[in-house]
Amino acid sequence: MFCPNCGKELPQSAVPLKFCPHCGISLEIFFGPVSAAEEVKETAEEAGNEITNAAEEAKADYTKAAEDVKTAVQDTAADFEGPAAVPQEDYAAPAAQEEAAGSDAQKEAGQPEPAAESVSEDIPQTEPVNEVKAVPPESKKKSLLPIILAAVLALAAIAGYFIHQNLPSTKTAKLMSSAESHLMQDEYKAALDELQAARQLKPDNTDIIEAQADAYCAYARNFVEGGDDMGGLEVYAQAVKFIEQLPADKKEEKLDSLFGEISGIADYFRREGDYDMALEILSKMLEIFPDRPDAINREEADIYSEWTRIVLDTGDVKLIGDFKKEVLDPVMERPEMSALQPLYDEAAALVESDKLLSSLSELGAALQAKTSKNKRSLTVDEFYLDCLNSFGIYNPVAKWCLKNPDKLPLIADIEGTEDRIGMYVMDNTVYCYIGEYEGDMRSGTGVWFTYLGTPVSEYQKYYAYGKWQNDKPNGKFSIWNCDKPKNSEKETSVMITVDVKDGLYNGTAEEVFTDIDTFRPEYKDGKAEIIGSYEDKGTTKYTIALGDESGYYITSSDKDRVFGILGFGEAR
Repeated sequence: MFCPNCGKELPQSAVPLKFCPHCGISLEIFFGPVSAAEEVKETAEEAGNEITNAAEEAKADYTKAAEDVKTAVQDTAADFEGPAAVPQEDYAAPAAQEEAAGSDAQKEAGQPEPAAESVSEDIPQTEPVNEVKAVPPESKKKSLLPIILAAVLALAAIAGYFIHQNLPSTKTAKLMSSAESHLMQDEYKAALDELQAARQLKPDNTDIIEAQADAYCAYARNFVEGGDDMGGLEVYAQAVKFIEQLPADKKEEKLDSLFGEISGIADYFRREGDYDMALEILSKMLEIFPDRPDAINREEADIYSEWTRIVLDTGDVKLIGDFKKEVLDPVMERPEMSALQPLYDEAAALVESDKLLSSLSELGAALQAKTSKNKRSLTVDEFYLDCLNSFGIYNPVAKWCLKNPDKLPLIADIEGTEDRIGMYVMDNTVYCYIGEYEGDMRSGTGVWFTYLGTPVSEYQKYYAYGKWQNDKPNGKFSIWNCDKPKNSEKETSVMITVDVKDGLYNGTAEEVFTDIDTFRPEYKDGKAEIIGSYEDKGTTKYTIALGDESGYYITSSDKDRVFGILGFGEAR
């Protein structure tokens, strides 16, 4: 163990020392009371080492300063001594010689020598005017004492100054102040160098670590403001490394703040419509904040959703197809992007519809090739069956239509003819129309058919041919309806000829039931005229027509039923 004051090693003792045997300073100042010595041992040793190291670093400067002070003291002492004193015996010699010379002169002149008592006692004895007294050595010592004391104090002050200047705490304070000045002048690299130097002096100082993190954040913002966003993200990543070294509470606070800051950069590009850049930033954020994938994935999904919606709204099937292939297909391989599934399905449907238009056009051409205008009559059953069988409930076009009714009608041109083919869904049933259009509205002669299953039928084949106006059946129609009831091996079919208004029967209809009879009911706005009624097992049945030959009649269990072209009214 070393003395924190003088730096000398303290002797080992069974009883903790109270004073340093070298400099005499109280060790309790550094270590606390003897009873607490062990608790502060580590802190005292650290402080002692710090002071000792600082003193060693200041040694050269202190030695030079001491030499300078010594020289100054010597020069000052010389000035205080004044002219050199003459020895006392030298003063007496000239006077004795002069007195002897006078005595000789008197003898030569025959005059008597004056007696020593000739000098009157009343005359005061004065010292010679030009006599110089020697300065006693004791007086010289007294005159130099203040100078020596001042020199000692100066040396102590200089030593203290140099020791203070070389303390790690003083150096780090200066380095951090210098770093702050560099930051104010946007000199980021110089500021970071200063902070790194301070960190080397105090590696675990949280204030320095936080200052390093803040400096890197400022440096990153400088990149972003200069347009180098990805360069800024690289520097932000460096800032996070320092933030991770802070205490838990401060670390979380700073990470939250920085996360929001970088998210704001991504959001800026999203608002600008630069979705590629926004997503690139979020991808980089996954590297910077690996423990926050859920929050980043949510932001990423939001951006993909907005971007996809904009592409879908263009209605450009080619653009949508390219976007789906290049952007959405890879994204949907990631489970965390499952929220995009509805938009992905919509894009896929539109792309598929484009393919289906080609299929539909080919289907229309195939159906059209089987007949011509003059062959479209109810006597050519093969044509209708071909249409229905070619279309069918298992046709991929029909399946797509059932899944995407909001994308209908799906209309395609038929090569080699002015007719077009269109797909529709009504009451959860898929219908196909082949015929004339005005724009996207059915207008002119057309065929309307379907192939479906019902709760009571194994299948139902339906075909209606006639005039259309305002996208609805309006005119004379020929209808064929074939139904195969469940648990029956025999089909029943009816051929109807009737006037239609807005899809509903009007006037007298001719209804031919195969192998039974012909019936002629009257309709008005789809409702059949009631010509009689009867009770059947507690249920009232209403007669609407009698057979021409067989005596059979057709009935309805609901007198308010509305009949018309299938899809617009109930089928007969």
